[in-house]
Amino acid sequence: MRRCFFAVPLTGYVVQRIAAAASRIQYCLPEQVEFWDEAQPHLTLRFLGDLEDQWIIRMMETANCLNGSLILPPFSLYLTGEVGYFPDESGAKVVYAGVGGDLVALERAHHYVDQLALRYGLPPANPPFHPHITIGCFPNLDPRDIAKTVAALGQAQKQIWRRGVPYQWKIGAALLMEMVRLNGAERYRIVSLPELRIEGKST
Repeated sequence: MRRCFFAVPLTGYVVQRIAAAASRIQYCLPEQVEFWDEAQPHLTLRFLGDLEDQWIIRMMETANCLNGSLILPPFSLYLTGEVGYFPDESGAKVVYAGVGGDLVALERAHHYVDQLALRYGLPPANPPFHPHITIGCFPNLDPRDIAKTVAALGQAQKQIWRRGVPYQWKIGAALLMEMVRLNGAERYRIVSLPELRIEGKST
């Protein structure tokens, strides 16, 4: 079984800006906040869940996604400067960076992979799609630290992103990725069809 999802890749500059946000926020927040590895950035398009290799193979062949990359009509996104959290102040679990740009095209891309998932019997996306880039998470944050967390996020929102024209990056594909555990840490990698075929024969 592989824990999979479709994601939109980020450019180097976007990664740098988010890393700056993570560094600034981490300086202000309790130690319980865990920030992502700079080598693992992405914008989740649709979480798929735990899948068997043969299911993934059929889906990739149907979507013409044989190299792990699903071609999309090109569109652009940008960092809005928003730094927030969800689900809410009383139970914040995730720190995120907001995105703007052609959100209609992004929604279409999400709808396409969502319909692909539904076609193969997966449940509807839950929670509903909310475009964002995860910066970190609060796995064990003390409720007493929530107010401090919210205040630090507000300061980061004001200080990190420069004023003026936002930096845009172009999107032309979605990646089929999987979560793996390496040395006790969560990492992500692109799923490749040849790897699935080899493993399918050996199991």
